[in-house]
Order: sequence, then C-alpha cells, then structure tokens
Amino acid sequence: LKCENRFTTYEKVVFNLTVIKKDGRQEEIDLGKITRSVEKACNKAEEELLQELSRKIEQKIWSKKINPIKTAEIGKIVMQELKKGDKMAYVRYASVYKNIEDVRMLEKEIELIVG
Repeated sequence: LKCENRFTTYEKVVFNLTVIKKDGRQEEIDLGKITRSVEKACNKAEEELLQELSRKIEQKIWSKKINPIKTAEIGKIVMQELKKGDKMAYVRYASVYKNIEDVRMLEKEIELIVG
C-alpha cells in the first residue's frame, strides 16, 4: 500500500463531573444549562461577552476540584461572575436562583451590589 496521507491523533482527558441537585439526585453536569441561564440573565448581551462569562464560570467550577459538586455551589459561582460583570444580570439571576418573590427581599439583594 502506498498512502500519501498523514494522520494525527490527539488525546483528550475526559473527566465527568457530577452535580448534586437540591432534591439529592445526581446527574452529569450540563454546562449548556449554565450557559443558557447566564444568557437569560444577561438579556441582550453580546455573544462574545456571554462566551467569555461562560468560560470563566466553567473554569471556576473545574478549579473547585469537587466531584460531585452541589448546584448551590455552581449558583454561587455564577452569581459571583455576574456581580463582577453585569449587575443587572446578577439581580435577574439572583431573583430566580434565590427564589425571590418579595419586593423587600429583592431590595436587600440590590443593596448588596450597590453597597
């Protein structure tokens, strides 16, 4: 056989991260869910900003080196990053994440970021 093509293979480490849900169930992490929730919170942000934010959140999750990781821990990471970048997105995300239904509770959350 005379093959004129050259083939290269790359190896990639695959690490399955498990998430512990609030009700105690465990499932494999779905980074797409995190990205979608950030997109909703950021409303009409530019795609480049969303990708950068999602990348930072993903890096922080992996850097925790906790497996399995609780959804509460992931939520904290998301809120930290949103708080740094887009305070309005932080308020939107926190209102859903913390299940804020009372205006006074929302006011307290806003006071936390305004200082």
